[in-house]
Amino acid sequence: MIVYLKGTILNREPGRIFLNTGNIGYAIYLDMRTECSLKAVGEVQELYTAHIIREQEQSMYGFDSLLKLEVFELLMCANKVGPKVALSFISALEPQEILKATVNKDIKRFGKIPGAGPKILAQVILDCEKKALRLAEKYQLFGQSELKDLGVLSISEEETTLYPEVFEALKRLGFTPSEIKISLESVKKSARPGAGTEEVLSACLRYFYAQKL
Repeated sequence: MIVYLKGTILNREPGRIFLNTGNIGYAIYLDMRTECSLKAVGEVQELYTAHIIREQEQSMYGFDSLLKLEVFELLMCANKVGPKVALSFISALEPQEILKATVNKDIKRFGKIPGAGPKILAQVILDCEKKALRLAEKYQLFGQSELKDLGVLSISEEETTLYPEVFEALKRLGFTPSEIKISLESVKKSARPGAGTEEVLSACLRYFYAQKL
């Protein structure tokens, strides 16, 4: 799957660009906000991309931030939400607003999304709430008190200093503080006294793989 492209813009048209990357041209569909941030024809452009492969067609969607791509992929997890509808969400709202509306189960906060009526909006909340909360924590969209109210476990300073190298390594790998906290609590129960950083890190990773995070 292609998740990132960097190349020269060959052509621009409403909602789509042609991008040349090493003598290969890609047609990439864009959300309205990404389209407004694009550079001019002939200039180099970077995009995070979702490569959709179906039985009878392939399509690619490009975004100017990794958060947008992750929210797009999140929306695609909802029943009856395809790439065009997901793109409508990204065009209508900032990704942060989509996550907050989903986490807070606030249909009105979505406003009017072309192609998405009340039933689809409710489905997005139903199917995406937990993953949206994880993304919100990952990108620090909520304060600690808000996360606590939403049921997200906070990691204490003592826990970050107990295995600081483990915490930083797991954070760089993309795990959230609450996920790291749960893994460390699990590992501490079974780890031998005086276990080193490498041993604890390996045990945490085994925990994550077992949980299929």
